[in-house]
Amino acid sequence: MLKTVLISSLMLASTSIMSQNVSKDWVKFSYKRKPLMIIHENNKDYNLEISIPWSNKNKIANQANLEKYEADLIKADEEYNQKINDQKEKSKSVKLAGIEIASFGGSEDPIRKKYVSKPKKKFVINENEYSNYTGISGFQRSKKAPFTLKIELEDIVIGEVEDFKLKDKEGKPTGKYKRQVKIKQPIIYSIIDSSKKVLFTERWKDSNKQMTISSEEIPAKEWHDFKAKSWQNYYESSLKNTLLLTANSIKEQISYKFGYCKISKDTKIYYGKNKKMNYQDLSLAKIKATRAFQDIMSDYESAKELMNEAIEIWEKELKESKPKDKKARIGRSVTQAIILNLIQANIMTENYKEARNYCDKFDLLPYHKNRYKNHLEDLRSFMKDQKKRNTSPQNLLAAE
Repeated sequence: MLKTVLISSLMLASTSIMSQNVSKDWVKFSYKRKPLMIIHENNKDYNLEISIPWSNKNKIANQANLEKYEADLIKADEEYNQKINDQKEKSKSVKLAGIEIASFGGSEDPIRKKYVSKPKKKFVINENEYSNYTGISGFQRSKKAPFTLKIELEDIVIGEVEDFKLKDKEGKPTGKYKRQVKIKQPIIYSIIDSSKKVLFTERWKDSNKQMTISSEEIPAKEWHDFKAKSWQNYYESSLKNTLLLTANSIKEQISYKFGYCKISKDTKIYYGKNKKMNYQDLSLAKIKATRAFQDIMSDYESAKELMNEAIEIWEKELKESKPKDKKARIGRSVTQAIILNLIQANIMTENYKEARNYCDKFDLLPYHKNRYKNHLEDLRSFMKDQKKRNTSPQNLLAAE
């Protein structure tokens, strides 16, 4: 029994030692992401048109209500002055008839000016302000641009105001209240050429998503005043901020397809680490790859040269791979790690055929480690996206 336990312990220790053969460094880098669809081959100018019909209707309604309010004020003043004058004339007539009166105005009720309530303003969002939060990354705005990006905020859907009496986890009242309202803002954007032809149109991905404007938790003693005095300003400010967030979100969606974007990304570079085995070449490849990733944005050609040097080292090490041999220097885990390095290195040097071949080689390995699964899937998705952007983007406008 003791012998069995001892053997098992030794096997576990061996496995533990082997699992320590692979280490990794995180590297943060930036790169220029090309568009999936090219709007114009030689021109990065665009005109931006923002259309918010419901806001314009509210603006017109506000102006009409204000004009009516001012007219009603004038009318109320005129009616008041007329009643005062009528009462004065009546008083004069009574005195001329020789009839004594107790006081000016007699026993009639005092004359009061008619109260005119100020109209409640409908919410309006400024189109120019909205335009400051949206657009296409990598492009500049110009009235003489060869195409127009039109963004339209369709009719907004605003739900009923809901009030909640808050409870704790045990269902007991907390003595606090909360108010919320749900909204939905459908948005559509279009790319339009100089002849007014619509080249592309798409809905904002969250057009059918409900967004919630919610107050903070309000103590019971402040609840009445909050509803009467603070809620409206809080609601309008929150609604404005929510809509401006949609402007930024639609920019991200448009730029994903058409923009030239600077993208920041984190990645892992694997290398061997074991006191009993020599992994100097893998460490050297890691250093070269790290410098390459860091230089991709500023000097792509030099970065590509460094990355190719790292690839050469990894490919040389891979020739010694013995994935079924647990004691091998380039065993199962190290083999998988090297292949992952080669996949991402070939993606960054735009050698997508080699990257795909190494993905296939990884799949053919006799053993898989779950810890590499997510990284591999991320690399597959990244490769597919980069290949499409760099080798076969769709053209909307011909070069002029």
